[in-house]
Amino acid sequence: MMMVQDNRKKDFSDGSFLVADGAYSGEKNSRLASEHNLKLVTTNFTGRKPDEIYADFVFTEDGKYLIKCKNDCNPEECNYDPGNDRSVAYFQRSNCEECPYRERCQPRFLKTRVRKEVSWKSVGRAKQLQYMQTEEFSEYAKFRNGVEAIPSLLRRRYHVDKIPVHGKKRT
Repeated sequence: MMMVQDNRKKDFSDGSFLVADGAYSGEKNSRLASEHNLKLVTTNFTGRKPDEIYADFVFTEDGKYLIKCKNDCNPEECNYDPGNDRSVAYFQRSNCEECPYRERCQPRFLKTRVRKEVSWKSVGRAKQLQYMQTEEFSEYAKFRNGVEAIPSLLRRRYHVDKIPVHGKKRT
């Protein structure tokens, strides 16, 4: 199920939230939810997990160019690669040689400078992983588990799928 944009603008300024499975995570769905003042909370993380240091990387508003890395270093040059949807940033070699995050960041050392490719999506996913460790997220996850427990209980314990019916009515 994908979120479908409705032409009518609904405002949920009372702090409403939407709890969903990890399959609904992503920049597009998060942006659509925030346009309606909804908080989208996805409780399962799908795909490869990025290192948490990427959560502190800063991008431009459009998400195409890296402005600052975790160590507060600004790249001397930055390009956007539309084929891979990544920002290709070049840093001074001296900054990355002394960086405490060098082993986790794994930039590519060239002769005179350092190249780092990073996507806006990996930064967003790292921020999501960081958020999943908070107490607020834990409460949302418990809420979702409570909602899903009722249908599961009806199926497992009371076998509602096997209720005998007459005719062609679906159960």
